[in-house]
Amino acid sequence: GRIDEAWVKISQVEEVKPQWEMVQISKAIIGYYSGLAPAAFPLHPLSWAMPVLWQLVKRDSESMTRFRDAEKIFASVLEKGHKKREQRLIYESFRFACLVNDTQRQEEANNYFHKVITDNPSHPFLLTWTQIRGMKFDYENSCQALEEKLKGTVDFYQGVRLEETLVLVDLYLRKNQTGKARQLLQKTRSEFQKVNGDSVYSFWLSRTAVVENKHDEALRIAKKESDRPVGRQIQMMVLRDRYFSQKSNKKVYNQFSRYLEKCWIKHNDQQALVELCYMQAENNHWIFISENYERFIEFAGNADAVRLAAQALFLNKKPTQCLEILETNRIKFLDSILPPDLKKLRIKCYTQLGVYSKAVLEAEELHIKLDSVDSLLTLIEAQLQQGDVNGIVYNAQKILQIPSVEPKYILRVARIAAL
Repeated sequence: GRIDEAWVKISQVEEVKPQWEMVQISKAIIGYYSGLAPAAFPLHPLSWAMPVLWQLVKRDSESMTRFRDAEKIFASVLEKGHKKREQRLIYESFRFACLVNDTQRQEEANNYFHKVITDNPSHPFLLTWTQIRGMKFDYENSCQALEEKLKGTVDFYQGVRLEETLVLVDLYLRKNQTGKARQLLQKTRSEFQKVNGDSVYSFWLSRTAVVENKHDEALRIAKKESDRPVGRQIQMMVLRDRYFSQKSNKKVYNQFSRYLEKCWIKHNDQQALVELCYMQAENNHWIFISENYERFIEFAGNADAVRLAAQALFLNKKPTQCLEILETNRIKFLDSILPPDLKKLRIKCYTQLGVYSKAVLEAEELHIKLDSVDSLLTLIEAQLQQGDVNGIVYNAQKILQIPSVEPKYILRVARIAAL
């Protein structure tokens, strides 16, 4: 709600001062964040665009438009030049984030990333995106550039030294160079204290311990952490690492899922709820999602969440609610159009409800749009439930007349005919 209020206010200010650069920049930043799920907002305010998972990016037409409008503003501001280095780094991070979160501009995002990182291999903000989005870069070159910047005494009040320190620690950890990571953290310990960054230090020290497989050490750090949200993030990180390394271990799965549920119920942690729902879907555990689907859709805010929530409701025999959320959340899909798999799910819901005429009607509309063997089979299956023998025979003959039709489709037709 607050991001929507901010958008309304900045739009009002823009009407009065449309040429003011800071008004345009503020509009671009608000527009960018409006394209992210509420659960993606950082725990603490940040001046730059931090990495977000695809699952926390909205995919609807309005969000894509705001990403594109924001990217144009950041591009224009950067082209004017005459910015302090820190400001330029921040605007470059937002421009890249607008590109990389746009499903249709991935090649542009990749090209822009390599252009910027070639000119500035130590770019702390763009480097933070590399792992979460799989961006390829010259690891050694970036490490050397960062090490050169952090030689001698490091002053966190100078430029972006704090961010450069953290990204170098992160790069070390990606290559399991935990000794170098600990050494750098120890070297800069007093600087973290000067800028009230004790919790940041604790997080990265615990992350180093996790990479070293010293989970107990990381949990001790979490327990001592005075900033409780950060302490919970550390504990979540430990349990997440255990889960991903031992997915077949039911005990580890239960520990992580219970902790995520606790963080949601006790601390209203939106990101914990979203992660738990994705985790449950991955393991085909749909009951929790069907019980929390409204909040899941609200906090994730995108088409992926709607799809999983709809599947959960259908599988738990709640077809009415499934149809309802697919209708009310059309806007979360590109151009407000449901993709074929969810249109098929609507057909199954009507079948489950016994509204066979509606199922057939939707199946006919889907086939008109797709004109495929699969959509024709979907129509035949709907006609079977309705008892439309003539329709089944007619469409089955159409499939059998298709040249080089795959055997799997012939077998499906045969099974339906046998019924």
